[in-house]
Order: sequence, then C-alpha cells, then structure tokens
Amino acid sequence: MRVAYDGDNDEPKVQISGELEEYRDLGETLKVLGNSCDVEGFGEGDEFYPEVLRGLRLELTTTNSDTLLTIAICKQWLCLSGSTQAFVKLGQSLLNFFDEDVTNNAHLHLDYFEGNELLAPTTCHLILECA
Repeated sequence: MRVAYDGDNDEPKVQISGELEEYRDLGETLKVLGNSCDVEGFGEGDEFYPEVLRGLRLELTTTNSDTLLTIAICKQWLCLSGSTQAFVKLGQSLLNFFDEDVTNNAHLHLDYFEGNELLAPTTCHLILECA
C-alpha cells in the first residue's frame, strides 16, 4: 500500500493506493484493533502525489467517549487516532466499499464536513484508490 501526498502541509491531499486484498485486510484489522500499530507503506511518488509517507500510524486512544477519527500527517506518517468505535466504523466502511465487485481505479474520498460522523475536523483530504 502506498501512502503519498501532494506536499501541501496546510491542506494536504493524501492518496492511499492499494490492492483490493490490502484494503480488505486493513478493514478487518481496524475492526479488531487492540493496540496502536504501524502499517508500513511502499512505492514511489508521482506527479500529483510526489511526497511518499512511511505508511499509516494507527493510534488507539484510551477513551471510548470520542467516536471521531483524528487524521494528520506527522513525522512522515499518516496518523489516524481514535477510539475502538471510531476504528470499527472506518474498518466497516472500507469493507463495504472495497467489496468483491470493486474495480481498479475505484476510489473513496474521506473528507471532513460539518456533521461528519467519522472524522474530526481536519484539513487533510484522503483518497483511497484501488490499484
């Protein structure tokens, strides 16, 4: 899975590009996440997303009161932090979108909007693409 962004540190556009099975595995992992962990990325940048990050840093918070995920780029990682409930929501969303009928180049946008029930306010825009 490649995690890269456009180099804009104020409003980064991040593209996660992976194969169907990688998204399915990530979705299952998120649903049962018991500890914070890193998911190493690999690959090279391209003209739209030239800055390659080390991967995903999944940070499980100790409180279940916050059901929203926080997303930011920190120290060359795309950091996602939140409660177990927040990671379960994201994991199920990935499994729902990246099902057996998904085609190459299909993509899912995760952006904050007022009233969002998954993401805490962020200027980071995520695009998850099936490669």
